[in-house]
Amino acid sequence: SGVGPQGTTGATGPQFYDTFVDKGTVNSGTVTFALGTTDRYQRVQAGGNITLAVTGWAATGTLSELLLECVNFGANTITFPTTSWIKSDGSFVATPALAGVTFQTAGTDFVLLWTRNGGTTIYAKAMR
Repeated sequence: SGVGPQGTTGATGPQFYDTFVDKGTVNSGTVTFALGTTDRYQRVQAGGNITLAVTGWAATGTLSELLLECVNFGANTITFPTTSWIKSDGSFVATPALAGVTFQTAGTDFVLLWTRNGGTTIYAKAMR
């Protein structure tokens, strides 16, 4: 087995691993998700109104992604970075609400953010 974004060959083929980063409960301010090569899965619990920021996107021409485990986002005002949210019909809109996303007030939702141009355009999809 191996570790890293490039993976290594194991008994069943390429092996990929990421470090889980738990930001804990954040009550206010900005939560910054700093991406590296193996920390693309992060969790935050909203204890109040928060703003999300992402740093460390890979350079243009390389896919970079972040899976967010979002706890209690529906109970608070959450401000995402400028993002193109994908609707069920495949079109893009500027906010989760316009994409038909309603976050749980007491529960967990998942949001996948990705870019292929260094964060100039960030795409998002919410999952439950």
